[in-house]
Amino acid sequence: MRPKGPLLISIAALTATPAFAQSEPIDPEPGNEQQVEDARTVLPRVGTDQTPVRPTQTPVSVPKQPGITEGQDWLQILNDTLETEIGASTLAEGSFVLGRQGDLVKTPGGLLIFVPDRDEREPGEGAVLLMPCRTLELLQNEWSGQRVLVSGEIFTYHNRNQLLISDYRLVRDSDVPAEADHTPETGSEPTTGTETPQTLENDPEVRDLMRELDRDRPTMLDDKDDPLGEEPSTLPRRAVSKPSVESRGPEEGTLLLRRPARLARNAKGAWAVVFDNDDPLSEDSYPLVVLPCKSLMQMENWAMQQGDSARFVVSGRVYSYMGEAYLLPTLTQRLGPSDINSIQ
Repeated sequence: MRPKGPLLISIAALTATPAFAQSEPIDPEPGNEQQVEDARTVLPRVGTDQTPVRPTQTPVSVPKQPGITEGQDWLQILNDTLETEIGASTLAEGSFVLGRQGDLVKTPGGLLIFVPDRDEREPGEGAVLLMPCRTLELLQNEWSGQRVLVSGEIFTYHNRNQLLISDYRLVRDSDVPAEADHTPETGSEPTTGTETPQTLENDPEVRDLMRELDRDRPTMLDDKDDPLGEEPSTLPRRAVSKPSVESRGPEEGTLLLRRPARLARNAKGAWAVVFDNDDPLSEDSYPLVVLPCKSLMQMENWAMQQGDSARFVVSGRVYSYMGEAYLLPTLTQRLGPSDINSIQ
């Protein structure tokens, strides 16, 4: 018979192992309530009413568009002036606004913004900035808070529409009666007894006086070229007079053809074209402020790529406003780099 001692010892060892394992202490689950309470008794108490310190943010500079508004958004200026939200025009450049009635808003900076009536707006129409020109100067001289009727062409600059007005009328107040027609009735005889207008016109002295008056008289508008004058609610325009301030530079209406020039900033931050000319005292070398349009945006992109060495060939039309000359570019072409150092 074989001995049973080793077998019994092995069985006893196997049965005693679970009991020994159960007697060992088990670590509690990390993060339980007991550990949290123990941590609170050790850590110092911190008040919860203190304002948390926010992390500092790197300031981001927002580029300002030069234009003619001294780097300000004229739509934001309009909304701040009227204390309401006015929708801007979204028409494409080259669109025409014909006989649109609305209000003029003069901002603290002197800008004039046209806000058309909501009832008469076409799709895409809204508030527009009036571009500097001789017609705008005449409108400002006549305007004293009345409603206006305007026509003109739309130009776009950085998602903002500007209106170059070509004609305007002041709207007659509803409580002011129209002027009576003082045309004499047919068949009425002149009150003068001896001399008639026909006989006075034959007098040489009268003819000389009439010629002098015609020479000094301002240009009158032709009724055939005055579509806005047909509106019964509008007032007749005044005769076109000489500008109050003589313009420095070319007169309005002057056409510039393929003039080499560069882009520069003037004292107000607006873009101006400086023409390449050997004589700085020449009238042709006077810098012209560029009116905001898509052609100016294209010139800006070229100037950003080439810097001060960017040169252009510019064609356009000159406009004048309050003694300042402006250029509306119609055709621009970029020139290649030259051997001339622009710093010299």
